[in-house]
This record gives sequence, structure tokens and C-alpha cells, in this order.
Amino acid sequence: MSTIKKSIFIAILPIFLIANSPLDEDIKKCESGDKVSCMKSGLAYEEQNDIQKALKFYESACKKGEKLGCFKCGEIYYSGKGVGIDYEKSAKYFESACESGLPQGCYISGVLYEDDSKKIFDVKRSIKLYKKACDASLAPGCGRIGNIYYRGFGVPRDIQKAKDFFQKGCKGEDLNSCLMLGNIYLGRSGIKGNISKALKFFDFACSRGEGVACMQLGTMYLKGDGVQSDGKKAKDYFQKSCKTGFSLGCEALETIK
Repeated sequence: MSTIKKSIFIAILPIFLIANSPLDEDIKKCESGDKVSCMKSGLAYEEQNDIQKALKFYESACKKGEKLGCFKCGEIYYSGKGVGIDYEKSAKYFESACESGLPQGCYISGVLYEDDSKKIFDVKRSIKLYKKACDASLAPGCGRIGNIYYRGFGVPRDIQKAKDFFQKGCKGEDLNSCLMLGNIYLGRSGIKGNISKALKFFDFACSRGEGVACMQLGTMYLKGDGVQSDGKKAKDYFQKSCKTGFSLGCEALETIK
């Protein structure tokens, strides 16, 4: 399974929480039950690279119902910085953030439970968490469910369910969802093909930097696969694919120069 992209650990912390050094006042307020002060103290200790103390305050914030505290605990156990990697603890903290209303926590815990290389593998749990992310308009969550049903990974393969979730994901501009919709509309997965829709979704994804979609369009125009053969269009799409950093697009471009 793919790893979690660093970008998913997005800057979700409010600016007012950033502190340069732990203040006695914040520490006392945290001990008195103020979750914001716990977060301030945790962030201050993390800036000083004192991860053990930072974790202590993040855990305290999490127990007090602060979703960002749970998220930070999950992030620390995921990276292993200062504590050692512990995916089980990481997933549980991200799930706690999810339950407190943070869609990113739903998504990341879903990714961890979906990873069959880890001891916490649980696809059904993963789907539930992705659905929470999807329902909260975090489009990649919709796409991840689509991928599970498309592959039949841990569940019976269901292309129609996959299509439904890919549509939700693509609507939210999850480019992998748009790419997969294009593949489905090619008519090779048991659902009636529709080349015009396939082209539409491939082009949408390609225009936003999805190199595989550009490669697919280039290949279709090169071979005349469902469209009229057009070497110039094929070359243009291979160039776009190559510019995204997709190596196969660059290789394809070299073959038709």
C-alpha cells in the first residue's frame, strides 16, 4: 500500500496556538483543565525538540477532547521521532482525532488500517474511517474507498460501488478518482463503456497535473483506441505527462519524436 504523503499532515493548527517557549502559566492552566494551554505547551516543547514532554501535553489535550492534540500524538507515533514508531498507537490517536471531528484524522487512520504490511490491518475499519472523511468532503477518502472496491481488496469486488465513490472523489478534485473513472468508462471493468466520458475524466485529471491520465490520453490517440488516431495529440499528451515527472510519459515521448 502507498505511504501517507507528508502533505496530509497539513498545517491545521491555528496560528494562535504557536508558541516559542513553554510558559509556566500555560502549564498551570493545562493542569487545571485548559486544553488550549496544553496544546501551547506541547507545541513549545516540540519546537525545543523535547518530544517526550511535547507528547505528554498533547496526550493531555487529547484526553480533554482537543482533536488537534490527538492528531499531534498520532503524528509523533507515526514518525517515531523521539519515541519510536508505533503504528497501532498512531492509528488510535488519529482515530480519536477523527471521532472529535477532524477529517484528516479519519483519512490517515484509514490509510494505516488499510496497510496490509502492518499488524493492525483491518479493511472494514478502514472503509468506515474513509467514509467519515468522504462525508466530511475530504475527497481522497472517497477515492480510497473506490480503490478498495475496484480491486476487491479485503472485500468483494464491486465496480459500481467503486464508480460511485470515484464520482464523489472526482467531484472534490481527487485526481486519482477522476483517473479511475476514466478507466471504468473505457468499458473494460464490466460496466458499459462511454469513450466521451472517459476522455472527459482523463482530460480533467491531466489538465490538473495527473501524469498517468495524460499518458493514457496519449496512448489512446497514438493507437486510435476509441478515438481517431492523431500523432500530434498523442505527442502533446506525452509531453504533458513527462512534465509532471511521470517517467513512462517521457519514455513514450522519446519513441515518437
